[in-house]
Amino acid sequence: MYNQNLEFSAAAGLTLSCKLFTLGSDTVVATSTATEKVNDKNRYIASYTDIPAGAYRLNAFASGIGGFANEVYDITLSSQTFYPRGESKVDTGSIAAAVWNENYLNYQASGSSFGYKVVSIGTAPIANMTIERSLDDDKAITFAWPASGVAISGQKSVDNGTYSPVSGAINYIRTENSKYYYALSYNSADRVNEEATIRYKMDDGTYTKYFNLRLVPPGVTAQQIESALQSDFDAITERTLPSGQYLNTSSPVTVTALTQSAVEDIFSTYTLSEDYAASGQMGTPAQILYFMQQTFSQFAISGVYISVKKLDGTTEAAKFIMNDKEAPTSRTRIL
Repeated sequence: MYNQNLEFSAAAGLTLSCKLFTLGSDTVVATSTATEKVNDKNRYIASYTDIPAGAYRLNAFASGIGGFANEVYDITLSSQTFYPRGESKVDTGSIAAAVWNENYLNYQASGSSFGYKVVSIGTAPIANMTIERSLDDDKAITFAWPASGVAISGQKSVDNGTYSPVSGAINYIRTENSKYYYALSYNSADRVNEEATIRYKMDDGTYTKYFNLRLVPPGVTAQQIESALQSDFDAITERTLPSGQYLNTSSPVTVTALTQSAVEDIFSTYTLSEDYAASGQMGTPAQILYFMQQTFSQFAISGVYISVKKLDGTTEAAKFIMNDKEAPTSRTRIL
């Protein structure tokens, strides 16, 4: 039996469930509860047994939320402590292998020998570069090439599927610092409408290069919010209410038609009842407005937690957890 300990850094005082994935896979290989070191705080160890040799990614979850640690390891079938790739020591043999891999993966020449074996086009198993774009992105992808004045053909594979020719044009654009840059023009046929990873293979008959394009859901822009609010406002002002009906029973106003001036009067005269949507749930306009106001104006921070208070300054309206209490880069609502 081999005991394999994976060491990593994360915010102190967390209960972390560490899921291990084969690199590039979404299937959980094993799960372990990490133990924080007694003296070396912010440092954890996740222990596993008999994990086959290979490259793995560790994702640490707290309260069901992942990303508190996200590290890649090169594990061997032996009893020892393994460190993330970014912390691992590299000997001269590893450096030589890295140089070989750079030639082999990025700029392999058909029929040439780099001292290890003869390389043929298309045999490189690993993409060397990953680009992340939103699903609504329509920009070209720029990449470096070891030669100029060549005709480059491209193929694509969606989520490790079968390769097919790209539809976007590939053109030379510039030379910079002795590097030659080409661009793969945007074409909707080369993208998909859902979250995915597209692997591109570029080839000019002499050199071959691979890179990944990861497509992620787009964020909400200010322009989109403004457009949505305008649409809602237009829908409201076009509606007509029957005569004798009221908008507010405590201070009745008889309305025969809801116009822009009537809407302005509502927003400037009447108060909205305080309320907040639950975490992960859609909210009413009143819930959203109160949530935004209190999130920005009244909150308390304790460790990795941010507590948003209601108008009374005491009752908790919402709660967030940060990925690090010293230098946070993200937060997630948990209440």
